[in-house]
Amino acid sequence: MSILRLRTFSIVCAAVFVFGVASYNVFSFQQSQKSQIEPARAFKLVLVESDVDPGGVETFKAIRTQNVEANGDWNEAVHPIGKVGHAQYSRTAEGVSVSNGKQSFTIPQEPRPTAVREKTRTIEFYETSRAFVGTDTVAGLKVYRLRSKLDNEKEGWLETAYSPATGIMPLRTIIHSPDGSEKRIETIRVTFQ
Repeated sequence: MSILRLRTFSIVCAAVFVFGVASYNVFSFQQSQKSQIEPARAFKLVLVESDVDPGGVETFKAIRTQNVEANGDWNEAVHPIGKVGHAQYSRTAEGVSVSNGKQSFTIPQEPRPTAVREKTRTIEFYETSRAFVGTDTVAGLKVYRLRSKLDNEKEGWLETAYSPATGIMPLRTIIHSPDGSEKRIETIRVTFQ
C-alpha cells in the first residue's frame, strides 16, 4: 500500500509542478504583452462631434479630421455641420496653432518627451492609471477608458478613451454634466499610413 501512496503522491506533485510552471509562463507572457510598446506610426482619424441632451437626443455638430505623424505632430480640421467655415488646429515643435481662416495664433509649448509618448503606447500605462474605469471598442480598436471628475461640477466627469495603437491621441472624449447632458467627440474611422 505504501508504494501506491508514494506513486500517487509523486503524480500529484508532478501535476502541481507542471500546472505552476504553465501558470507562471502564461502570466509572464500576459505581463510582457501589457508592457510591450506599440510602434509609433502615422495615422488619420475621422471623428464626429455631438451634443447629447438629458433625454438622450444626440445632435451632430461637426466632423473632424486629424492627421497624426509618427513623431506626435498633428493637424486637425473641424467642419461644423450646417454652418459655413471651419477651424484648423495643429501641434508641431513650435507649439499649438489655431486658425479659423480669418485669424491665427500659436501657443508655444514644449514637445512631449519621447518616454511619455512611448508609455502611452502600452496597455500597462492605462491599466495602472488610477483613472482607469474599463475597456471598450472605438472604430474597431480596443480602448482603455480613463475618467476624472470635473473640477467645477459635483457629479460631472470627463472620460477619454485611448488605444496603445494611437498613443496620446484620444479616440473618444465625453464631457458628462450633472443634468445628464454630454458633449462627445468620437472616432468613427482610423486609417494607419
